[in-house]
Amino acid sequence: MLVLALAAVVVPIVLTGGPRPLSDLRILVPNPPGGGYDVTARSAAKVLSDNGITGPVEVFNLSGAGGIAGLGRIEGEAGNGRLLMSMGLGVVGATASRDTPLSLADTTPIARLTEESEIVVVPADSPYRDVRALLDAWHAAPGGLTVGGGSTVGGPDHLATMLLAEGAGIAPARSTTRPTRAAVRCSRRCCAARWPSRCPGWASSPTRSGPVTCGCSR
Repeated sequence: MLVLALAAVVVPIVLTGGPRPLSDLRILVPNPPGGGYDVTARSAAKVLSDNGITGPVEVFNLSGAGGIAGLGRIEGEAGNGRLLMSMGLGVVGATASRDTPLSLADTTPIARLTEESEIVVVPADSPYRDVRALLDAWHAAPGGLTVGGGSTVGGPDHLATMLLAEGAGIAPARSTTRPTRAAVRCSRRCCAARWPSRCPGWASSPTRSGPVTCGCSR
């Protein structure tokens, strides 16, 4: 049976000079152009096309509700083998933090394309020299620490912050995170999540980084 199965695959390739590129492939991006999912999708589309795996790949954006709009589109086209969606932890968080009947359980994961880590940084003149000191101060005064992050509620930075607080037994005064750049500049007592190089204007806001807090992927 194995030999027959291999013959069924190899013979058409030999007769046609190789596998035919997949045509009419489309990739849906559930956030605006220029975001992480968008860059990942367009990079993948170029690699697929340049290497003859597919013909030209259409990448289009359908943003809304933290990725829920795009998820609804994908689930509405169940069985369409020519439609993919570029997504990550932000969409996972959106399904958990919003009132929606949509679920990633109704989709099929294909491949993990990228992975990145979350870190904690503080201003260079912050009194905190390590994560333990930072958590002790946050635990003593949950409303006294300003936390910034580069993602929306339910996104990687927000989830990393909340999981860090949960693991330390801290109940944050607010469950939202402020933009990283503003948070780093506003107070000596703040911390921020995400790679410093990804944050606009970071060079003008000297920081000191701490250890990795968690991993996330998209």
